[in-house]
Amino acid sequence: RDIYEYSSIHQLVSQLKHRLNQTTPTSQNEPIHELQNDVKLLPDTDFSAGFSITQLTQPQHIFLTGATGFVGIHLLMELLNTTSASIHCVIRGKNAELTLSRLQQVAKRYQVNISKEVWQRVHVYAGDLAEPNFNLTVEQYQKLSQIVDIIYHSASAVNFIQPYSYMKKDNVEGLQQIITFAANTRVKPLILLSTISVYSWGHLHTGKTMMYENDNIDQNLPAVATDIGYVRSKWVMEKIADLAASQGLPLMTFRLGYATCHSRTGMFANYQWWGRLIKTCLTHQAMPNLDNLREGLTTVDYMVESIAAISRMPDALGKKFNLIASPEKNLTLKNFFQLLENYFGYQFKEVSFPNWVALWENNRDAPLYPLLSMYKDVMYDNQCVIELYQNTYKWDCSNVQQYLANTSIKEPIFDKDLLEVYMANIVNLK
Repeated sequence: RDIYEYSSIHQLVSQLKHRLNQTTPTSQNEPIHELQNDVKLLPDTDFSAGFSITQLTQPQHIFLTGATGFVGIHLLMELLNTTSASIHCVIRGKNAELTLSRLQQVAKRYQVNISKEVWQRVHVYAGDLAEPNFNLTVEQYQKLSQIVDIIYHSASAVNFIQPYSYMKKDNVEGLQQIITFAANTRVKPLILLSTISVYSWGHLHTGKTMMYENDNIDQNLPAVATDIGYVRSKWVMEKIADLAASQGLPLMTFRLGYATCHSRTGMFANYQWWGRLIKTCLTHQAMPNLDNLREGLTTVDYMVESIAAISRMPDALGKKFNLIASPEKNLTLKNFFQLLENYFGYQFKEVSFPNWVALWENNRDAPLYPLLSMYKDVMYDNQCVIELYQNTYKWDCSNVQQYLANTSIKEPIFDKDLLEVYMANIVNLK
């Protein structure tokens, strides 16, 4: 992180010399007013034109961002399967042909099977969501503004090291451009994919044990301001969307938990930290002694099926959805490893967090080594990110349960069959 914060050799040397005289590590934080000041819309964003309910219930043209991500590619497939709409995706790249090829490679990697005929409904544009007009031609942007019925905003820069100033461009300014697009020519409902991380380690400040979907996330701001840059940017994003909704934007917000894998294929994103943690524990036959560490574990297919179904329901507009396991089924880290022991005969020695980190922190080939800062850097109260998420909130998901009640979509259970396909892929993680 220092490489980003101190961008010249002189600045970095000065900072390191300063630290030589300090007895305790310096916590990282963002002035709260800096985050609050970024909660704004671009000038002349106007939603007065209104929208039609059929844009939700029978969309003909869908704008999907983040399709090259793990959740995004599965959401693409789900939207193709459950609507007859054309799907429009802006993806970074030199030209549309290369970006389409990249998208198809992602689908192949995660065993997302889309037929050649169905691919004809996917329209890819080379651009940048954080730039005015998405860096498209004026003609392309205006045509999309006219035909798109609904926006699913899944795109998000995810980084556990970069400070907020680096995450702001893609995440915060990107959403501002998306909202401007939502208002341009005709109003388009926005389905925003957020994260339960907007609650941060707020329990340390609020003293509460439960967060409800309709609770104001402002109460967690003191924690967010001391969390990693990614979390700070996601909090600002959700506040920007809420501001737009107060001015007329039709909005649904889905706060995602952790997409462990697909329940049938077992495929997962190998860059995710949870899978790398499991692999590390398997390698050393040891797990860290962390109390009530929850990540809202669920499956990616449950997530995208829920999003697609609920977003078709007009009365869900204006609501928040914590898309995670229900409180009584929300596994902690210790629960999860207990299941692995019960189902597969593993035996994990429970060791103190510092001793567990010491098992792999000097091994450059360790799965978690690229994310070492999450386990070492002091963020708040002389603790690292992972330690701070102990004894975190339980998250209510009543809205999700209510809106799925009359569908065939059921919350996944981490039984032996599901974990078997997941672990088969984890074991092969390099």
